[in-house]
Amino acid sequence: MVRRAIPTFVAAVVVAGVAGAAPSLGARSVVPNWPYTVYRPANLSTSQKVPLLVYPVYGSVQQTSASENFDAEAARLGFVVVWAQILKSYNDVVHAAGSEDPSNPNPDMLYISSVIDAVTASENIDPNRVFLTGMSASGTLSYRAACVLANKITGIAPVEAVVENPNCHPSRPISLFAINGTADPASPYTGGLGFPSVSTIVSNWRGYDSCPATTTTKTLSSTSSTTTWGPCQSGTTVSSTTVNGGVHGWPAVSGIARFDATAVISAWLMSVPGGASQPSVTLAAKLAGVTVKPGKPRKIILRLSSNLAASGKVTLSLRGKSVYSHALRAAAGSSVVALALPARLGKGTYLLKVNLASRAGAATLRRTIRIPA
Repeated sequence: MVRRAIPTFVAAVVVAGVAGAAPSLGARSVVPNWPYTVYRPANLSTSQKVPLLVYPVYGSVQQTSASENFDAEAARLGFVVVWAQILKSYNDVVHAAGSEDPSNPNPDMLYISSVIDAVTASENIDPNRVFLTGMSASGTLSYRAACVLANKITGIAPVEAVVENPNCHPSRPISLFAINGTADPASPYTGGLGFPSVSTIVSNWRGYDSCPATTTTKTLSSTSSTTTWGPCQSGTTVSSTTVNGGVHGWPAVSGIARFDATAVISAWLMSVPGGASQPSVTLAAKLAGVTVKPGKPRKIILRLSSNLAASGKVTLSLRGKSVYSHALRAAAGSSVVALALPARLGKGTYLLKVNLASRAGAATLRRTIRIPA
């Protein structure tokens, strides 16, 4: 995995600014010259257009990216991440005004629009697969982006956030995956502090997307579940995840939520229509080690490394003839597989072959091994 410069493709950690005249989005003077960081996994296809996830960051990009860790999910699933630094928020301005004119966005929206344009061009992004996420103020900004930049956004996943603009109405259907805790004092679940309730926000969004009344519910943990409406207009979906007792923080397995919001959001964006239409990552696997253990029964211990979950089989051949075969599954990352050998196999030198396949290709691994008596 590498970080890549903008706009070149040299492996590096680079923070780049975006500046220039506002591109036909309104009368506000210039796009803010704020920095952003692009993460592109090393194994991500450069010949296919891939999804983009933008995370607007208030504060430290380094701390937020380490905490939320979307880079790891990007490498596992196949998308680009942009950590966009927000140096001045206009959330409160919108909240005070009660609206935001899509034809005349505030500077932070101009900045996000410009970042999307620049990274879409430099990283071969599919313009129909652009998503925003973020917690608290970042999530609220994601709502605002869907309201005023709908022509550039496919879906948003705001976490512990609320809608600032009560007059929001996206110009086209936008998928929503909202996560909220029932005990969040900053983004009240039942509304208050001048903000709508989560149920009102979700109901409004279902109206924007012309969703059916039928729902499906998925349990994420003992405290959390997701209700989804869809498919809605243009294949969009609206989902609301409730964390019972959840407060103002990023949901994690070790906390009240008892699920990993980063993994769930990443899986969601890849499931949005078009999000997983073509594999962006090529399967890469290797045999990290093979150990043959004597005894009854004799065993082969395989240590596999794979960037994606895959399945297949392992075979043993002696003098060109297959004498043993067994089904095999490899998890993403490192995995250990133990295979008991039948007593009928005599001692000798065998060719071990592992065939793996996934949605993103196939791999064949070979090793010569010595099986004892």
